[in-house]
Amino acid sequence: MQLRIIHRGSELLTLSVEVDTSVLQVKAAIAKALRIPPNDQTLTFKGVYLEDSRSLNDYEIAKLGALELYLPLKYQKIIPVRVAISPEEVYSIPIRSNATVAELRAEIATRVGHQNHNFANAFLVYSHWILEDLRRLNEYEIGDNACITVARVLEPEKQPSNEPYDYCDDFATERLPAPCRRMISVHFLKEDGDPFTLILDPSKPLKIISKIVEEKTGIPEENQTFIISGRDVDKEKTLDSLNITEGDSVYLSDNQVRTIYPTTKRGPMNRNGMVIYFEVGKERFSMFIQGDSTVKDVQQKLQNHPSVKGGKTDLYYKNVRLESRRTLTECGVSNGGVIKVKIHYL
Repeated sequence: MQLRIIHRGSELLTLSVEVDTSVLQVKAAIAKALRIPPNDQTLTFKGVYLEDSRSLNDYEIAKLGALELYLPLKYQKIIPVRVAISPEEVYSIPIRSNATVAELRAEIATRVGHQNHNFANAFLVYSHWILEDLRRLNEYEIGDNACITVARVLEPEKQPSNEPYDYCDDFATERLPAPCRRMISVHFLKEDGDPFTLILDPSKPLKIISKIVEEKTGIPEENQTFIISGRDVDKEKTLDSLNITEGDSVYLSDNQVRTIYPTTKRGPMNRNGMVIYFEVGKERFSMFIQGDSTVKDVQQKLQNHPSVKGGKTDLYYKNVRLESRRTLTECGVSNGGVIKVKIHYL
């Protein structure tokens, strides 16, 4: 199940856990992600303090549960900050609101880890400020989800980056327990549908994620193509290997559209008729309809289609319900139009 970690009203991260995962394992995962030692973490659920030795099941924490994280005063507030490396590369990094700019710079280098990026000498820009390494983020009034731009300079030689700060050396190299993994939110964009968001394990390859996408969209795995920065992506690669992080977007192409929903061929046809596409749930089919047909005529014709199976129907065109007494032409429906069918079963 998925577990959200909330701190002072802001969601810092999402973890994948099991019902028998211990509270201490959750703290270890938080330590790995946020670099805060478990001893400094206090977790509560609905006002109840969570003991390290107990499991999540002991507290009846359900799917998509949320834990409140409390920290000592020295940590101030942990805030998610967006860091823009380029228009296509934006990372969400949790960090203390009183952290220095140098600490943020080191954290960027650690999390991004691109060999062709030298963050040691890059300018960090927020609003109209160039951030100074010795100053703290709260001095610039940097808050939740503030966007900081990395402005790099061309140099003949690479300079060594600053050492990343680490408040949790004991957990820096420790492998997290299998039932406790960090999850990320990834947005999927479709050319012919609304975008959607999935919470995914970044260590899984796209061929595994394709199964989740099929359950969400109905697009078969073999017809899915994932596109990043204008290029098709190998489904054997993981989100981590593709540098996909929290809040990033991936374009989803449906290769079955050309075969399932063919466009009407140009050529001689009945000038009084037209081809209309009907959407019933996840299925789409076409029918030849006379141009002077009323909406009621179309509803009666649909009764014989196996996707409708005799149910009472309402028809919608461009999200507007069609009146049964009007003709399709009066409703603005033209050749190649798409009508959505809503079925009411008795």
